[in-house]
Amino acid sequence: MTLEQVMAALKARWTVAALVTGTVVAAVVLVSLALPPRYEASAAVAIEMSSTDPIGGQAVFKPAGAVSTHVATQADIIRSEEVALGAARSLGLEQDPKWLARWQSDTGGRGDFEAWIAAQLLRHLDVRPSRDSNVVTLAFSSADPQFSAAVANAFVKAYIAATLQMQVVPARRFNAFFAERAKLLRDALEQARARLSAYEKEQGLTVGNEPDVESGRLAELTSQLVTLQDSAAEAASRCESTSVASTWCPRCASSVNRMRSAT
Repeated sequence: MTLEQVMAALKARWTVAALVTGTVVAAVVLVSLALPPRYEASAAVAIEMSSTDPIGGQAVFKPAGAVSTHVATQADIIRSEEVALGAARSLGLEQDPKWLARWQSDTGGRGDFEAWIAAQLLRHLDVRPSRDSNVVTLAFSSADPQFSAAVANAFVKAYIAATLQMQVVPARRFNAFFAERAKLLRDALEQARARLSAYEKEQGLTVGNEPDVESGRLAELTSQLVTLQDSAAEAASRCESTSVASTWCPRCASSVNRMRSAT
């Protein structure tokens, strides 16, 4: 069919085409006017992708495409029922009589009320990951602008709480695992110390529970040496403060020289 034939057909039936177009436009306008107005509130969330191992603290290699996959995963988490339940609970919708009446009218009182609320919120939630950045935009639309803004903010808070919980739970499991292993190693160390102490007592290497005699004498001599060094330094400072030369104070000079030779 050539272009001239198409134009001829349109000229012959232009009234029908204009009537159909006008009918469709009028129907769209009437439906738009009949439906209540809807308000959309949006919120943006920056997704951070850590490249450091939280346990070892070392850098982790990220393959190509890992960022987009991570952002898509976070978008799915925002759309999850768990996040929707957290948003609904933070808003107190499970205690709202209007939502309870709607649930009973739609389901006849069958099923889980909170799960139904989460499904209703997710129906009007739109999550749009950005193509060239790590920002995810979530938008919620309803007939009440204040309710739309409150739900959008509630979803952001619930998402942050969910991601934090996903990080805390593995950390607690690792902590419990390492604490258990540390307890076993500590018990083994205590048993080894007990066996060593028993062996030293059998061989006569220690005298009861008293510390080693030689170690005590060495500590005592070290303490006396430090005391004498402090006394000598104080005497030398006194001689210098009275403007007396070291040759005029042979007692101080000799004591300082003895302390220096001893050290």
